[in-house]
Amino acid sequence: MEKKPKLLNKKRILMSGNSSISNKIVEQALKNIEVEEIIEENIITKFLSKVFMTEPKLVIFIHEKVQDNIEFAKHIRNNPKFLDLPIIALSLPLKKDNMMINKKIADLNIKYFYTPCNVPELSKTIKDFLST
Repeated sequence: MEKKPKLLNKKRILMSGNSSISNKIVEQALKNIEVEEIIEENIITKFLSKVFMTEPKLVIFIHEKVQDNIEFAKHIRNNPKFLDLPIIALSLPLKKDNMMINKKIADLNIKYFYTPCNVPELSKTIKDFLST
């Protein structure tokens, strides 16, 4: 059985967000979860460098616009090393159902939540990703 490098065994979360309401929802969801480190960064270039430097176990995007979350996720998925990195995103709901955006979310393998969201469900999703 291949051992993972010690860095990958840490329960480290990398977050990016500009929505104070959604940030509070994530804080509530993380309240009872054992996390060793939460790193926050809102500038895309710095965020991407932190993904490569810290190798988080989970990435959470909390931007009001769905498209902003998709752009951040696209940059991460462009690197084959991070194709399986779990990504959770929260945003305001779409004004109308947009099949193109839904396809992008599915193609990028993002677990998506729209605010207001079910905090226990978000908490369970985070726990599940951190336990793998």
